[in-house]
Amino acid sequence: MRTDHTLLESLCEITLEAAALALKRQGSSLPELKEDNSTVTEVDREVESLLRDQLAVLLPEAAFIGEESATDPGTLRQARSTEWVWVVDPIDGTALFSAGLDAFCVCVGLLRHGRPWSGVVALPALDQVYRGQDGLGAWCNETPIRVLEHSPPPDRAFLCLSRNSHQYLDVSDAFRVLSFGSTACNFVQVARGTVVGAVGRSHAWDHAAPAAIIHAAGGVLRHQNGREVDWLAALDGALFEPPLVAASPALWEQVAGGITCRR
Repeated sequence: MRTDHTLLESLCEITLEAAALALKRQGSSLPELKEDNSTVTEVDREVESLLRDQLAVLLPEAAFIGEESATDPGTLRQARSTEWVWVVDPIDGTALFSAGLDAFCVCVGLLRHGRPWSGVVALPALDQVYRGQDGLGAWCNETPIRVLEHSPPPDRAFLCLSRNSHQYLDVSDAFRVLSFGSTACNFVQVARGTVVGAVGRSHAWDHAAPAAIIHAAGGVLRHQNGREVDWLAALDGALFEPPLVAASPALWEQVAGGITCRR
C-alpha cells in the first residue's frame, strides 16, 4: 500500500482518464430521470465502471461506493468496517454535462478510517484538476492552493451555494452568492482561496473528494451547526442535514453564522 505522493499521482492519472472519457462522450446519450429526480446518463455509468476497475488495481483492499452503483447492505457493511473506502461521483453536474455546459466534474475521494484523506476533482472541459492529500497539500493543476485566511473586501466576499439553496437557506447580505452548478466545483473554490466559503447538502459522493482537498488546503468542512461529519453514516446516500459549510478555520464561524436553514 502506497500512502505517499505516488498514490495521489496515480489517483490523479486515473481520474483524468475517466474525465477524458466523459468529455469525449459528452452529448452522446440522453439524460434519464432517477427515482430521486436527479439525472443520469449512460456516460455516468461508463465512467463509474472505468473508475471501479482502475481503483481496484490501485488499492485492492478498499471498498467502493459510487453514485450509480447499487448500494446493497453488504457493500455498506464492508465500507463501514474497512480502513479504506473509495467514494466516487462519475459526473457531478450531470444536468450541466447533458446541456453541453462546462462546469461538470469527475470526483474521486478516498476515506481512511472514516475521514476524507485523498481526493481529485477533474473539470475536463475547463482543463482544471484539483487534488489534495492529508499531509501533502493541495493543488489546482500544478499551482499550490490554500484557503482564504482573511475576510476580503465586500465586493469580493463570494459564497458558493448549491443551485437549489434558495429552497432551504437564507443568506446574509454580507456575501455575494455564486453557483457553478455542481457541488464539487463550488467546494473546491474554497480550497483555491477564491471564495470565502461554500454551503451544500448533497450526498457523500459529491463532497468526499472536495472535502479531502479542502482539508489539505488548510480548510474545514462541518455541518452548519458545527457538528463534525459522519462520513461512514452518509455512505447510504442520504442528504447532509444540516447542510455542510466549508471555509478556512478563521472564517468558518462567519460563514456558518451568515446563513439560516429554514428546514
